Amino acid sequence: MSEKKHQIKILPEWKLSNDFPWQIFAIGWICILKGVIWISLDPNLDEKILTIFGYKYIITMVPFIVLGIGIWNLRKWAVKGITFIVIADLIFFILLFPYSYDSLMVYEQSMLSGILFICLMITNGPLGDVIILCLFPAMLKYGGEFEQYCK
Repeated sequence: MSEKKHQIKILPEWKLSNDFPWQIFAIGWICILKGVIWISLDPNLDEKILTIFGYKYIITMVPFIVLGIGIWNLRKWAVKGITFIVIADLIFFILLFPYSYDSLMVYEQSMLSGILFICLMITNGPLGDVIILCLFPAMLKYGGEFEQYCK
């Protein structure tokens, strides 16, 4: 095994290469944004629900960031990990707290607020999880292909 195989780079330069899979590039960014965006928001929720959301994001913040970096580095362990955490995140949103969408809603009626709503649903809501699961075949295909794409 080459020594390069064991290196993991936080911001790998090969993710900007033309032959790097765009699906992996997108999944990595979605994961990292899911890990950091909520910190900058100020959701208007009941204190009890906000506390539950806070714990949820504290628990998932570091795994989303680490797994996003692992996905960019084409690691198989990251594929397994992100699959598990995305399914858990969907269970949280759909089964445990379906009324949690109120924290993601943008109530103004402008094009900019519509774009903001879509961005929030991708980075903080279940839409990002669904996108990652739709791109799961690409993760399976490219996971472990470090030597081919990461030069």
